[in-house]
Amino acid sequence: MHMARKTSHNPARQRSAAQVENLQTVELILAIARDEYGEIPPRLGGLFDDVAALYAGNWPSHEACAVTYHNFSHSLDVCLAAARMLSGWNKAEPAQPLAQKYFQLGMAAALFHDAGYIKDKGDQAGAGGKFTLVHVRRSMEIAREYLGQKQWPKEEVEAVVRIISITDYASLPDLAPLFTEPRLKIMAQMVATADLIAQMADIDYVRRIDDLFAEFKEVYSLPSSRRSTSLKTVRPWPKREPRCTKPSRRSRTAPLTFMRSLSSPP
Repeated sequence: MHMARKTSHNPARQRSAAQVENLQTVELILAIARDEYGEIPPRLGGLFDDVAALYAGNWPSHEACAVTYHNFSHSLDVCLAAARMLSGWNKAEPAQPLAQKYFQLGMAAALFHDAGYIKDKGDQAGAGGKFTLVHVRRSMEIAREYLGQKQWPKEEVEAVVRIISITDYASLPDLAPLFTEPRLKIMAQMVATADLIAQMADIDYVRRIDDLFAEFKEVYSLPSSRRSTSLKTVRPWPKREPRCTKPSRRSRTAPLTFMRSLSSPP
């Protein structure tokens, strides 16, 4: 599910190696699109370029991504895992394949699902781990604004936002009201599952767990009264500020319950 990451003590070489690996991952994803649909959708290539620019700090509204776990490479890993699931589904279920539309919606959701860790332009406090408890809502707003500006149909924009919403593992997703269309529900389940599988399949997971710990450490270094209020309005957009709440305490069996909910029949 994942390609080996090359490591180096030279930061510049590390960045270069990451960029090369990211490009290779994108090529694998686009190859799946070509194999499944006979073409690479034009807006898909632009989407990858624009989200890469977001993570690199080339959007006027955001700093470069500073967290080292939930970075662009992780988003691409999720895209690749979801794309491979879709390809497997289409081979296993030829009577109800997922059309190109669902592939594009899934890729858009996977690309943006952790963008909420990226700080607003001018925010010099921390790396972005402070947004751990609210990053999904921030990701939803970034995706909604970007896709709207790119003139994606409104129903597709909201479909992407709903898919992102179920990558919030603080609560069990209620899929029925979110996805009344069976194929969209299947694609959403693939993206949410890919978010977990891409991490577990990472051959560098043990080494990188310190990066994930640093993100948790940052958010829990905040006073408890501020942990659920770190969400800012994503500039220059929503006039409404999304509500966020602290995740509830969950039993040890909750992750398994969550996985079962994602894998429930369409």
